[in-house]
Amino acid sequence: MKNIFFYLLSFSLIIASNSYSQTGWTIQNSGTNYLLNSLHFFDANTGFIAGGNPSGCIIVKTNNGGNNWTINYQSSSNVNIKAIKFLNSNTGFAVGGYYPISVIMKTTNQGQTWINQNTTITGSMYSLSFINAETLYVASDYGRILKTTNGGTNWTVLQAPITDHFECVQFLDYCTGYAAARGGQIMKTTNAGSNWFISFNCGVWLNSVSFKNANMGYVVGQNGMTLYTSNGGTNWLYQNLGTNNILNEVVFINQSTGFILGNSGYILKTTNVGTNWTIQTPGTNYDLYSTFFINDITGFICGDQGLILKTVTGGNPLVVPTLVYPPNNSTNISLTPSLTWTCNPPASYYRIQVSGLSDFSTIIDSATLTTTQRTIPGGRLNTNTTYFWRVNATNATGTGPWSEVWNFGTTSTGVRQISSEIPDRNLLYNNYPNPFNPSTKIKYQIMKRGNVSLRVYDLLGREVEVLFDGEQLPGTYQIIYENRKGQSGVYFYCLKTDKYTEVKKMVLMR
Repeated sequence: MKNIFFYLLSFSLIIASNSYSQTGWTIQNSGTNYLLNSLHFFDANTGFIAGGNPSGCIIVKTNNGGNNWTINYQSSSNVNIKAIKFLNSNTGFAVGGYYPISVIMKTTNQGQTWINQNTTITGSMYSLSFINAETLYVASDYGRILKTTNGGTNWTVLQAPITDHFECVQFLDYCTGYAAARGGQIMKTTNAGSNWFISFNCGVWLNSVSFKNANMGYVVGQNGMTLYTSNGGTNWLYQNLGTNNILNEVVFINQSTGFILGNSGYILKTTNVGTNWTIQTPGTNYDLYSTFFINDITGFICGDQGLILKTVTGGNPLVVPTLVYPPNNSTNISLTPSLTWTCNPPASYYRIQVSGLSDFSTIIDSATLTTTQRTIPGGRLNTNTTYFWRVNATNATGTGPWSEVWNFGTTSTGVRQISSEIPDRNLLYNNYPNPFNPSTKIKYQIMKRGNVSLRVYDLLGREVEVLFDGEQLPGTYQIIYENRKGQSGVYFYCLKTDKYTEVKKMVLMR
């Protein structure tokens, strides 16, 4: 037996606070009050959740990403399905039982029918791990691991040198696997389960094991017990998460991001391989047992009393949109500006409000959009006026708070954007009409966002009027220039951007 060290190491626990008391999780209607133990999705729309209570077991299914759940399988026999997992869209297994009854069921048609497998043993099953369609392992009681190499037709009992119940099992490849028991033992095999040895014993009931690669793995259990290894189980280190809660599951959804679930609505998330863990608020105090993520941000949790939670933000609360353009306190903004913001992660839709008052007691312009830009229609804004604007975001988890309030001042002239299509070049058009009295239209286009200057000069090169001086987005703009006081003669109008300057001549004729 190799020398295993138990090293007490306390890592930092970051507790996230949110002044808006928001949650990144939304409760779904499962249609049942059964305890739900395990869930699995094999694509973005189709998923299964299994559970039970002393009156029977149940499997519920969704075909639309969790919007609706229906009963897929139900039995009144005295069993409880503890784990469900699919190898592909057709083939899945569900295991469970109540002593002395054991249950292993298999489907090959997306859950349309479930067929009991013959195991020849009594006792409950708690967890399962796939190698491929033919080979899988099931954690059972009294130190037993069940193994099949023909897709469940026959099962072999692999006896570990303990008698405590195994709560979980995970195989990393054909040879290497781990299992954790109620007595606190972490068992390891390197020969496909033929022999097992104690990798570590913490003496505390353990519920879940999760390895993200051959070296890095976590185990959690009662009394807040959290252990990790960075060398394939040679050493196990204790990580203090600051809780005595019962921890039911640890799962890594990618190489850096993992979740820990516990009783009383306890959720922890890491995005740096467990160096720091952040508390998430699910909006419930029910015990949480299992999670499954379709991608980095979309996931589900199941728990007590038929609880199903869904997130489309990685469990994080809706972020507040960040305003981008026009810059705060900016001036000389056109009367049809394209208000722009960002939001990460993106939301389903956004609501924008524009007001002439900072308390938004009156609204000049508002819209609900799926994009992060709003071009204010002509006729809404006045020249030489200060306006205030804000944005919030909404998705399946709810509506977030308003962003910061920014303000901008409009130009003293009527520059307006007439097209948001991005031009392939900068261009200053000939004014029309020309000659003019007293007004003429000046049109120009810019291909890149940046500072823009449009000015009028007389024949001697003296500046007559600033038509626009500020930042603009790509597009085509137009202004009606009026000259009611000037003398008849030749004038010049000049468009200047960061890398473009053009001058054209116009004639005022009284």
